[in-house]
Amino acid sequence: MEQSQLKPVFSVIICSVDPARAAATIENIKSTAGVECDFVVVDNRQRKWPIAKAYNFGASQSKAPYLFFVHEDVLFESDDWGNAVAEKLAEKETGVIGFIGSMVRTAAYSPWGQGYDYSIGHLYYNDGPFRRIIHQGMKIGVMFRPVMVVDGLGMFVSRDVWREYPFDEAALTGFHCYDIDFCLEISRTHTNYVYFGADVCHYSNGSYNLAWAEATIELTDRKWSKMLPAGVDDGANADFDEIKSRMDYDFIRTAIRTPGIYPKAFVRKLLVRYLRLSAKDRKYRSHLFAILWQYGIKRLGKSGKS
Repeated sequence: MEQSQLKPVFSVIICSVDPARAAATIENIKSTAGVECDFVVVDNRQRKWPIAKAYNFGASQSKAPYLFFVHEDVLFESDDWGNAVAEKLAEKETGVIGFIGSMVRTAAYSPWGQGYDYSIGHLYYNDGPFRRIIHQGMKIGVMFRPVMVVDGLGMFVSRDVWREYPFDEAALTGFHCYDIDFCLEISRTHTNYVYFGADVCHYSNGSYNLAWAEATIELTDRKWSKMLPAGVDDGANADFDEIKSRMDYDFIRTAIRTPGIYPKAFVRKLLVRYLRLSAKDRKYRSHLFAILWQYGIKRLGKSGKS
């Protein structure tokens, strides 16, 4: 049978603003997947849709039983990864499969990775002159490990599961948090996984800007906190209170240290929240002096320059 007559195993869905990058990713997947794929490229240069809408539209145009939502700056550096992923997705309990993820999720304000000891995956970052490798959590002979959430740089899911849990277009109105939200919804009834069987390079570290921070706060407070905390695998018995306080500390510390990204009024709101949490929880109080000291140093530094 001719290759073109084969039924696709994956519909690869790309929300694109750079046709050249999208084309490179498509050619890379064609040459490395080891299974037939078709491709749905949502040209978002003029549409400027939120990514939830773009991904839902792309999925609605798909033909294959399995979907692969992937960024247009992701390249595979190993071959024949498609069959293993498809076989895992065929298991009824499988939800989302990604390349890096976290075994725990709390109601802290943070990116996908929470509780550093519980973040796992195998991925290369090429963002600038240096190549950074994340490789942790692999067990001999184990290609898939359960997680709560995965990073949205690449997410596999069956079309049936996506139909049951499409991206929440009402809540996801920008380009952030779609991966966490998608995974948390699906984790209610399925198990999400990290896949260790492919070498993948991502040519970006992501952007944790004000839009990301505001979306994270809004979704955490309004939606995700109702489902959390939760953990799987080695994270099932984690100290969720400790993880939450540590991640919230990292969040406000980053906001204080990056005044060019986060406005003063935004940082003040975070500080008031942290003070309230500290009044109730000794784990927050353990970081309180460091937070107040850093906040004071930044304010003094600004006063000295004015």
